[in-house]
Amino acid sequence: MKNFIIIAVISILSTTAKAAVAVTGNPLCNIYATAQNVVVSNPQNQPLEITITKRSGTIVSKMKVTGREKQIPIKDLNVGKYNVVVKNPGQQQQTFRLDVL
Repeated sequence: MKNFIIIAVISILSTTAKAAVAVTGNPLCNIYATAQNVVVSNPQNQPLEITITKRSGTIVSKMKVTGREKQIPIKDLNVGKYNVVVKNPGQQQQTFRLDVL
């Protein structure tokens, strides 16, 4: 099975969130930001593993998504740049860039 990477930029500015998504291939999920959460929409309702890492590779948080939507709180994240990595059981991977300002 062919692996692919989808990169998105999510910027959070005080109570306003902006997201821009560049998609190549068929996305595993949709992702967007609110002022307090990163929201992962899972329209295919497949089990997903979500990992948030610092850009250096240090794991900040790891969780499973088993429903159609998961809200990941980001209020406790320090200002900085992160990656949100989404994997499905077939090991397809989607990577989003998360900038907390």
